[in-house]
Amino acid sequence: MRQRQHRWLAALPLLAMAILVPTAPASAAGATGPIVGIGGKCLDNLSGSTADGNLTDLRTCNGTSAQQWTLPGDGTIRVQGDHCLAGKHSGTTSGTLAWIWTCNGGANQYWTARADGTIVNDYSGLCLADKGGVTTDGNTIWLYTCDAGPAQLWQPPAGTVDPSGQPMPVGDLAGWHQVFRDDFATDVALGSFPAAVSTKWTAYSGFKNDGNTGTGTYDPAKTVSVDNGVLNIYLHTEGDKHYIAAPLPKIPGHSGAYDGMAYGRYAVRFRADAVPGYKTAWLLWPDSNAWPDGEIDFPEGNLTGTIEANMHHRGSHPEVADQYRTGTTYAAWHTAVIEWTPANVAFYLDGVLKGNDTDTAVLPVAPMHWVLQTETQNGVHPPVSAAGNVQIDWVSIWSRN
Repeated sequence: MRQRQHRWLAALPLLAMAILVPTAPASAAGATGPIVGIGGKCLDNLSGSTADGNLTDLRTCNGTSAQQWTLPGDGTIRVQGDHCLAGKHSGTTSGTLAWIWTCNGGANQYWTARADGTIVNDYSGLCLADKGGVTTDGNTIWLYTCDAGPAQLWQPPAGTVDPSGQPMPVGDLAGWHQVFRDDFATDVALGSFPAAVSTKWTAYSGFKNDGNTGTGTYDPAKTVSVDNGVLNIYLHTEGDKHYIAAPLPKIPGHSGAYDGMAYGRYAVRFRADAVPGYKTAWLLWPDSNAWPDGEIDFPEGNLTGTIEANMHHRGSHPEVADQYRTGTTYAAWHTAVIEWTPANVAFYLDGVLKGNDTDTAVLPVAPMHWVLQTETQNGVHPPVSAAGNVQIDWVSIWSRN
């Protein structure tokens, strides 16, 4: 199992520049209801059949279960239980039919509801459309080249209130293609993570932090659960063990959580209790497991202190880091964003630029994977009574176009 084993020596002053980070439109995460299209008619699961491969059609809205679609926040669109809207046979050409299939994590089962009213199949890049714009009941639904015409405009069910007050960003951004997102719409009992969501997550388990020399023990079964749209990490001590956690998202199309990307945009919505002796060191760590390939940490800091960012230099001195302090505590909900390109590594907190490394001689260039590493402070044994929660409302990952 891989984990960072670093110390930093150097620090650079905080950048004062502030800019807004662009955000994509929110999906109707967790909502259920009709998806209304052209002519005020509804997306319909033909005849209400739940057989794999059943086609979809346009039909007068009638309130039946065949027209009650759920957007759980994981990118799927579901009907009548665990049946997902999908592109037939993972087709990528205009005219591919839209059908339902048992939800299985297939790439053709993920969609993005855009602000312009289109619903895009992530795998094919094609738009959900009413064939030919015909509004007769039973008209076929297919995937077609996006043109935002009337046949491609849909109104999903209204969204629910987001736990943190800020919805998960869904969709591509200028220069970035979204490859992973999780709004934690599926509850996971303590002891069942990551097995219950193994297609999307894994986690460190069974060893200590800081290169197995630290005081905390990674054990997701003791610490990680999902409830009411929030992933919760419960930091605490049992006997002589301080339990910590490090969830890792799995990027679709990659072999696992340790198969990362060269460059990317990483966003997380989070908060934490001020638990003595614990910290976050959420980081991009090299797939090579070689520290000289660099390291990027944000948000990093003791939970009783303030949030900072650290960009560890690629090369013979990875212990040297450019450090950016925010002066912001963990108590309230915050959004942290890392943007890593060949030209820079930028850190944003709540839409404000907090640091921007542009020295290409020391920026990481090798693929890295994202670890939400939540651990004990270096060399510290937390008080036995110290206990509290780190909460995550959503995470999103984009690759660089």
